[in-house]
Amino acid sequence: MIHKNVPRLIFWELTKRCNLKCVHCRAEAEENSFTGELKLDEIKGIIDNIVSDYSPILVLTGGEPLYRDDIFDIAKYATDKGLRTALATNGTLIDEGLQIKLNNLK
Repeated sequence: MIHKNVPRLIFWELTKRCNLKCVHCRAEAEENSFTGELKLDEIKGIIDNIVSDYSPILVLTGGEPLYRDDIFDIAKYATDKGLRTALATNGTLIDEGLQIKLNNLK
């Protein structure tokens, strides 16, 4: 049975910060810090609300989500709550150390 109005995918723009200025990007991102970004506890609360009603694939994006120091805490929390979680990054910040962190998330 297919349920109407049930999200299968949630793309969550966690930050406006980004190291690129792509002409196709609607976010108009900059590398500067922005006030008003949600704190980790606030994000966890939203994830709790999502999983209380739905089981979508959660795509963490931005800007560039790797600019968030807590991005792996967010991804782990969502995964631990049972959400299939993906990271939508432009890939330019991935170095050997970050690749090791990403591989350890599996």
